[in-house]
Amino acid sequence: MRAVKIYQQALSLCRAVIRRMAVGSLLLVMLITTACIGPIKPVPTAHKQEPPPQFTDTADAAKSSEPTPPQPVSAPFSEAALPLPVPGIGQPDSPAQQEELPVVESRPVQVVAQRESYSVSNSVVGMRNNVPLMHSPVSVQVVLKAVLQDQQAIRLQDALKNVSGVQPTATGGEYDNFLIRGFST
Repeated sequence: MRAVKIYQQALSLCRAVIRRMAVGSLLLVMLITTACIGPIKPVPTAHKQEPPPQFTDTADAAKSSEPTPPQPVSAPFSEAALPLPVPGIGQPDSPAQQEELPVVESRPVQVVAQRESYSVSNSVVGMRNNVPLMHSPVSVQVVLKAVLQDQQAIRLQDALKNVSGVQPTATGGEYDNFLIRGFST
């Protein structure tokens, strides 16, 4: 009876500590996030105000009988609303300062090799005779020796990473236990 009370007291103490730690860590995360973001400072942009173009009458156009639609009037600050691109660091200011890069010519490279494939179309081990895998009534997965050598698989766990539905389970390290499609082995 006394052990149960001690257990309950220890459990309530642990819960209180966890709550305080959760609140403290939440406050710390909020403080760090706010410090990283910081205040948002407006970036000054250069406003170009060009005078409207001056039109001169050089030729008389023939008046048409069709009415012309009204042309939209542009607002004087419509261009200023868009942010200006930041000039690149280290880029020359004018095209005259750009240097011509040397042209490097290379000879064409021709590769002559055989393409190795990890695919297998037949299986002898799972079927007792040489049967195409597409015609087998069960699910068979083949892991070639070349795959295991290329991956440098030493343990069984390394080799079974290539097989779907098989996952290693954590034990004391004495035995290799696996879950095969949900069933423990």
